[in-house]
Amino acid sequence: MDKLELRVRQLERDCRVYRNLFVLAGFTLLALLAYGAAKPPPEVIRANRFEAVTATGRVSAVMASFHGHGDGVFRAFNQAGVEVFYAGSSRTGDGRIEVKTKKGVITEEITGERK
Repeated sequence: MDKLELRVRQLERDCRVYRNLFVLAGFTLLALLAYGAAKPPPEVIRANRFEAVTATGRVSAVMASFHGHGDGVFRAFNQAGVEVFYAGSSRTGDGRIEVKTKKGVITEEITGERK
């Protein structure tokens, strides 16, 4: 055999090896994708605090446990970072909703307290 034929055979062998590795990598990728797709989402997500933030990292909304007492609270903030909405519990444990101006002054207030 001449030199050219040896080189062609070597290239053919290398091509087979690379083709087999590529096919194996493809099957591995498909298996990983199938495994990830088959996993069901969690039924419950638990945390003490959830924050929605803007692209710049500014907090725009918070859902949390109020001061660790277990009372759920939702708060929304404007672009200046001032709280403009509150929904949660009052000091007496009744429900409370507050709507505020852009400076944080309460304009509307609804509570579950009997008067």
